[in-house]
Amino acid sequence: MSLEAAADALGLDLWAAGRLVALGDLPATGAADDAALSTLRDMRSRRRAAALDDLAKLDGPHLAPSWPGTPEPAGAIAAPETEAPSIFIDACVLAGAVRRHLVLAFAEAGRLQPRWSPRVLFETGHAHAKIVEAKPGRDGAGEAARLVVALEQAYPEASVPEDHGVTIAERLPDEGDRHVIESAVACGAALILTDNIKDFPRKVLEAHGLYARTPAEYFASRIGVDPGAAPALMAASVRLKLSPAQFARALQQGRLGGLGKRLGLETRP
Repeated sequence: MSLEAAADALGLDLWAAGRLVALGDLPATGAADDAALSTLRDMRSRRRAAALDDLAKLDGPHLAPSWPGTPEPAGAIAAPETEAPSIFIDACVLAGAVRRHLVLAFAEAGRLQPRWSPRVLFETGHAHAKIVEAKPGRDGAGEAARLVVALEQAYPEASVPEDHGVTIAERLPDEGDRHVIESAVACGAALILTDNIKDFPRKVLEAHGLYARTPAEYFASRIGVDPGAAPALMAASVRLKLSPAQFARALQQGRLGGLGKRLGLETRP
């Protein structure tokens, strides 16, 4: 079986399938048969579910805990009508609990293929530790390690190796973001998901076939064109064990209240 066929069977693009080969999860081209791919799919599904459940246990109890209600059962999520785009996720997105669960829910529903880098994961863990270190009963360093491990376990193919060999010449508002653009180019990402839009000039991105969107903008735009987008996003509330009111509150506190309205959520209990 060709690498292209294996990628299709796993719901991945060629770059991600190549990463699985490099990691040893996927046999080399021509060596994978239907039985091997079925085993790999099942293994990946179990490993991802365990990682995402652990991440939900880490985050869920701290998102709008005082709001009442009972989580509602997950509804059916229609299969996406188009191939999932590869999206490079900036650390500022992954570091926010509700944002990362929206991204992961969308990925689990087959609506995006997440990409990040070792540096992004390091920055994510560091930012999470700073966010929670002053809060009673929280272990910043321990939680950061747990967060990074969960992301690596859920999507091992998502990490763009640092030796990708791509460099860009343009000057940037924040030179610390150069690695984000270079990694996104290296993995063939369709866009960069970030809350720091001003740090990613449109002209620079366009020169490399990229554009940037905030999570609020991107997910709201998908609700308008994909009937399965809203149920896919709501699946995050189910995994986090949040009622609709709690989820609405968590979105509001995460400065995503507009997205909550697009999802039809009411912020009052």
